[in-house]
Amino acid sequence: MTTNPSSLHKFLNETQKKPSRMLSQNFLIDKNIIHKFVSIANLSSDSVVLEIGPGSGAITRAILDTGACVIAVEKDKTLAKELPTQLPSSKLQVIEGDILDLDLDTILPKDKKIKVISNLPFKITSPIFGKFFPLHHKVETLTVIIQKDVAQRVQAKHNTKAFSSLTVFTHFYTNILKSFDISSNCYFPKPDVKTCAIQFELKKPPLENSASFFEIVRSSFKHRRKMISSSLDLPTQMVRDKLSALGLPALARPENLNLDNWLDFYSSLEEGLNA
Repeated sequence: MTTNPSSLHKFLNETQKKPSRMLSQNFLIDKNIIHKFVSIANLSSDSVVLEIGPGSGAITRAILDTGACVIAVEKDKTLAKELPTQLPSSKLQVIEGDILDLDLDTILPKDKKIKVISNLPFKITSPIFGKFFPLHHKVETLTVIIQKDVAQRVQAKHNTKAFSSLTVFTHFYTNILKSFDISSNCYFPKPDVKTCAIQFELKKPPLENSASFFEIVRSSFKHRRKMISSSLDLPTQMVRDKLSALGLPALARPENLNLDNWLDFYSSLEEGLNA
């Protein structure tokens, strides 16, 4: 079981494998942290888990110990080949491939919501959010390990520097349930960044037409130091009047609006443009 330095090094030597920086391979080696991480996912024998990037299988084993079924998607050919050997189980299915390229309809159960668990490769955090957050009808929760600065952004309050279009996107699609920091000493090799475990509960979004909503949000945050009325390709006074009518500062910057404010502002803009 690769939950300590000696067993991980033995595994890597046996498989002639070196952690890949390109694939952001930083393996968790602290057994207590692994079990704390898996425990917040609230798994049972009825759970179906999609694990992204199982790596050496330490988290996978902890998931299997709960009785849950695991669909593990691993991009690294060596690790994908070794995982079934390391963890022989009828409840484990290993798929070699890039999760961002896979058609989820071909690998997920048709009649049951799944839970996603992953020590996410840092380079694909945002694309993973983009792919999975809208899938409330297929996915119950995402319990993932991400960079701490990203965790701070998705949890940020409005009127703070950390509040961003990513924050709005996250709040639009999810509720954040739990989070805790993880020391770099819990990994091999140690990551260059601080990390955080965080759990997202997916929810039905408040709007069906999300594309035009996020076009407005992202256009505003693209120039976050500017006022919203100066960032959008819309009549300045109209934008200011809409903000004022909602009880918001006419000269508001994008981080001054929380999700509900953004939804109200977008609705008001739609009414004005369609009038």
